[in-house]
Amino acid sequence: MGDQGYTYTLDEAISTIGFGNFQLIVLAYAGLGWIAEAMEMMLLSFVGPAIQPKWGLSSSEESLISTVAFFGMLVGAYLWGVVSDSYGRKKGLLGAAIISTVAGLLSAFAPNYTSLLVLRCIVGVGLGGGHVSTSWFLEFIPISNRGLWMVVFSTFWTVGTIMEASLAWLIMPSYGWRWLLGLSAVPYLAALLFYGLVPESPRYLCTQGRLAEAQYILEKGAALNQKELPVGLLISDMIKEVPKNDQLPEITELLPLVSNKTSDSQSKSPSIFMLLSPNLIKTTLLLWFLYFCNNFAYYGIILLTSQLSIGQSECDPPTLQSENIKDPSLYVNVFITSLAELPGLVIAALTLDRIGRKICMEILIISGFFLLLPLVVHQNDIMTTGFLFGARMFVSATFTVACIYAPEVYPTNLRATGVGITTAVGKIGGMVCPLIAVGMGSGCHQTLPVILFEVTILLSGLSIILLPFETKGKELTDNIDSHVQHMGDQGYAYTLDEALSTIGFGKFQVGVLAYAGLGWVAEAMEMMLLSFVGPAIQPEWGLSSSQESLISTVAFFGMLVGALSWGVVSDSYGRKKGFLGSAIITSVAGLLSAFAPNYISLLILRCIVGVGIGCGHVFTSWFLEFVPIPNRGAWMVVFSTFWTVGTIIEASLAWWIMPTYGWRLLLVLSAVPSLVALLSYGLVPESPRYLCTQGRLTEAQSILANGAALNCKDLPKGLLVSDHINESTIEGQSSESTALLSSTKNESNNCQRNPSSIVMLLSPNLTRTTLLLWFLYFGNTFSYYGIVLLTSQLSIGQSECDLTTLQSDNIDDSSLYVNVFITSLAELPGLALAAFILDRVGRKISMEIMLVAGFVLLLPLVVHQNAIMTTGSLFGARMFISASFIVVCIYAPEVYPTHLRTTGVGIATAIGRIGGMVSPLIAVGMGSNCHQTLPVVLFEVIILLSGLSVMLLPFETSGKELADTSDLPVQHVQVE
Repeated sequence: MGDQGYTYTLDEAISTIGFGNFQLIVLAYAGLGWIAEAMEMMLLSFVGPAIQPKWGLSSSEESLISTVAFFGMLVGAYLWGVVSDSYGRKKGLLGAAIISTVAGLLSAFAPNYTSLLVLRCIVGVGLGGGHVSTSWFLEFIPISNRGLWMVVFSTFWTVGTIMEASLAWLIMPSYGWRWLLGLSAVPYLAALLFYGLVPESPRYLCTQGRLAEAQYILEKGAALNQKELPVGLLISDMIKEVPKNDQLPEITELLPLVSNKTSDSQSKSPSIFMLLSPNLIKTTLLLWFLYFCNNFAYYGIILLTSQLSIGQSECDPPTLQSENIKDPSLYVNVFITSLAELPGLVIAALTLDRIGRKICMEILIISGFFLLLPLVVHQNDIMTTGFLFGARMFVSATFTVACIYAPEVYPTNLRATGVGITTAVGKIGGMVCPLIAVGMGSGCHQTLPVILFEVTILLSGLSIILLPFETKGKELTDNIDSHVQHMGDQGYAYTLDEALSTIGFGKFQVGVLAYAGLGWVAEAMEMMLLSFVGPAIQPEWGLSSSQESLISTVAFFGMLVGALSWGVVSDSYGRKKGFLGSAIITSVAGLLSAFAPNYISLLILRCIVGVGIGCGHVFTSWFLEFVPIPNRGAWMVVFSTFWTVGTIIEASLAWWIMPTYGWRLLLVLSAVPSLVALLSYGLVPESPRYLCTQGRLTEAQSILANGAALNCKDLPKGLLVSDHINESTIEGQSSESTALLSSTKNESNNCQRNPSSIVMLLSPNLTRTTLLLWFLYFGNTFSYYGIVLLTSQLSIGQSECDLTTLQSDNIDDSSLYVNVFITSLAELPGLALAAFILDRVGRKISMEIMLVAGFVLLLPLVVHQNAIMTTGSLFGARMFISASFIVVCIYAPEVYPTHLRTTGVGIATAIGRIGGMVSPLIAVGMGSNCHQTLPVVLFEVIILLSGLSVMLLPFETSGKELADTSDLPVQHVQVE
């Protein structure tokens, strides 16, 4: 708030006069507008079913009556928004009232179907001005309890729906639809008659520089509320600071400047383009999507109520529906579900100003999702009405909060246009909705429409999470603010990132790359052999499909344990200790599993192997910590190529070994890379970044010096300091440097002894990233290994969907190994694409592109395809999903600070292994005997949700330094 002296702002004036009789008058008129719009919208639930049998319309022709109304609202929403921002809120209200009244009354006398469509479309244009009432009323309310009063205003919509349902119940059975159309136009007629009594928005007048008019309106409002305005002169909120020299002439000079500035602003930049300015584009696009989904779901539930009521018991044909129109059960059900909006409004009113707009919308939309879910299948009358009641209660409440949030988030000079265009986009959802609820929902076919509504509601919830602003308790703004970020300075000391950038990428990093790559080749081979061993052992040992899938599941369980264990070990005792333990366990258990005498012993040994290869993520973090920032993404993709090399080697080995020598020799040869890693262990250095976090700077500097020598470069001049020191005060005195290093060491050691690093992953700065990465790892692991295992399953019985007796022969057939080999090659172009775009468009966009492409390419396999199509689809899907997985494995260690890096990535990897454990049960257990549809659908859903989780990730790591402390990720890489 500003100071109250010789001047005051609009917000200060409104807060001073409070909420009283003045606002109640405004509320009554704005509420009348919403009652009118609600009644005109609700009558669509009754008019279509009544006209259909009388005029012999098809379902699509019936649904078109609603669709043209929504098209008109689309046009009107944009039109009245621009009019209201350019010429005043009252002009918008006047135009909407005239058009709605005239066209509404004329539609009651429509002689035929075509004239009715034209008139209802024109009515829709008038109804499109409804959002202007929202913005207009909002601009009169003081900040305190603004949310509560906006909910009270929204109650008028519910009153309108209840009035319309009551009218229909009273009028339709006896007098027909024409009387209903005539009476529904009365509220707009009343609004037209009372137009001269209402004031213009003083906030709009201020943005136009018409401060004298705005002050006059505020004075009348203060008198009605029996309050006094602040002493002084009203100024625009655009003036942030006014010089206070106790001289009114200076203030007077400022007022014309505001007027001119505002007028210029109106004339220069079309507000539709300003909505897509950098400060507003994210909010605008998300609000468009949210309004679309809310309109689609809300009106879908209303129209679905009519459809399910008309033919609830027998799913009647049209000949019977004519009689049902006169049956009051339709109007009773619509009336009851209209009442549902009242408790929803109460919930919104109680929570809106307490927990904020975004959380409130999230709670309401999720509740609506679960209450509509049972209607995926047919229910009896009572259950159907009950679920529709609950779903409408929460979805309508969500819509109400969204209609409060949107005008709050836009500045005054864009408010009506912004909300208008958003409303227009929402009306597209309303246009599509009748085609779903009426066109697809007729004849008792309710499953598909309800599923589509559920998906839309779910996507609404995700868009709410992405909204960048919370408007609770915030003043309405009149202009768009900008923010500036500043960078720090560098001193005489150098940090690890500066050292790595100086020595560059050379022989030193190539040696590190070779060892880390060997670790990934080993893990890839041990994982890929699961595609061959299970199908080979199943006929030999007489296993069921579930027993076969368990071989892969126990390996993933072991990897889950290993991922957790090696992450903690590597963050606590060093990256090299993690390598050592992993190599020992993997090589020993891998060799022993080749000699397993029975099924149980094989399960135990493969589980232990899983524990060993659970360390794979430590290789990623270790190599990452040696790579300089420039082109870090490209080098991480090169490292990821070793995984693809491992899968190709394993597929080649299986192609060569399995038909002649069997699965035991394949297990032996697959353990060789882990054995080589164990023998080479002594040649590799510890991570200097890990050493820095432990305060072991001398050891870190020694390793960097060796690296600089190998790369034929020199380290920067000065002393290596930990990245924990953000601003060095070194001025050439070694004693000062020594003091800094000592404090860093103590801080690092204390950090290790303090709260568990697992708990720190869920600290405020990291909790969102951590939870989203957990789901992303789960989704990628589930999908990637699902595609790998699905390749085996579909190859074994591709042509004839073979029974078990035939599968034994197919194990010796080379087609299985050829298909797996070909799909393994698919990862190479995926890697090339990732390497090309990773540092150009960033990690998040790269992942999004890969997941969407993988989703599209796997989609054809929902139904059975021939061998070529199957292999081609699996090739493409694996290409993009593996590339997405690689980018995730690059992103995760970049986003976590050094002292949490391997633990954080380890736990995320462990969560991913749960997806790996479940994946065989889907790909093998559910995908046998040619039952591929359900597994593929499940994989598609998970891929889609993975893409959505990528959108929610708050950080982009491309081109950013690695952080060493848990508070640095926000400073270094947060996306504004």
